[in-house]
Amino acid sequence: MTPPVDPTNLAAMNAMLPPPTNRNDLGHGPLVMGVSWTFSALAIILVGVRFWLRIGIMAAKVQLEDWLMLLATVLNTACVSCLTVAFHYGFGKHDKSLLFSEAVNIAKWIWMSFTPGITCSIAARISIAVLLCRIFGIHKRLKWFLIFITVLQVGASIALALTSWLQIRPVQALWNPRIPHKAISSNVVARLGNVTGGLFALGDLAYVFGPVIAVSKLNMRLQRKIAIGTLLALSLFTMGCSIAKSVAARSGTQSTADKQYKSSLSLMWSVTEQTFVIMMGCAPTLGSLTKVKAISDMASSLGSLFKSRRSGTDGSGRITGDGYYELGASGKSANVSGVQSVETGKVRRTDAYTVEYERERERV
Repeated sequence: MTPPVDPTNLAAMNAMLPPPTNRNDLGHGPLVMGVSWTFSALAIILVGVRFWLRIGIMAAKVQLEDWLMLLATVLNTACVSCLTVAFHYGFGKHDKSLLFSEAVNIAKWIWMSFTPGITCSIAARISIAVLLCRIFGIHKRLKWFLIFITVLQVGASIALALTSWLQIRPVQALWNPRIPHKAISSNVVARLGNVTGGLFALGDLAYVFGPVIAVSKLNMRLQRKIAIGTLLALSLFTMGCSIAKSVAARSGTQSTADKQYKSSLSLMWSVTEQTFVIMMGCAPTLGSLTKVKAISDMASSLGSLFKSRRSGTDGSGRITGDGYYELGASGKSANVSGVQSVETGKVRRTDAYTVEYERERERV
């Protein structure tokens, strides 16, 4: 009788199982890694700009929410780095295209990404909640509701993390199912994961509608209210990512074949969600970019150009010897009377003047 193969001997397991097929098909791997690193890079840039503005431009003290967002960015980078190692082993490929050793290492590094990933989501949401409480602190009900929903998110995430890691003994069986193990029902972890995802989605919704209602009651211009409301509404995208993540994960766990291949998209949605939470949390601080002189000058120039184009000009013109100001773009002219002379470097005031256009005449 042939002795049983040690399941921890991955090379022996490779030899025992059927050889993989279609090895060159990378599956979802390139898509997941491309999306994950693109948004992660944007998150790193925006957090860097946030600290530069806070310290270098505003000369302000770095607040708790800033440090939490920096922590979230570091954790997200660690999460995506673990997924990159998994991609090296074939993450995203069809299950039949993998060696047993590759499948084990993929699962191992996905589990390594789990803790920094869920901690990143929590740190970023706490940062946003602290910022919103700082801004809308006078609205007691909104403040305590944000605190309540954030505490629920943190509690559910901690419970999910502990249950996920403790569901199987020994822990190595999480990524190598051939190891003899004892486990609790997988439904416990799945249901807890659904509850946590639902709280994340509810929190993202609360981060939108609570502040929007508060802003609608403020005494400010309608345009500013719309701008703030639009910015806050972008959090609805993170809620959509959370829902898409849950749907993709459920599709993978309920599938009888290609589980790793189908569930790989849930990790892409997970990274997209947490990076967008980071970027949305940085948006209020990035409004201070207008204090940077170069950017302020550029914005003023673009604003002037836009206004001149709306009025039918390109902002250029000249005063002729007979007192006309020629607007080069439209070919229209304005006749300025009442000014005795126009001298270089000087402007002489007159109490009465007439401006004539092609079809309009205004007396001041």
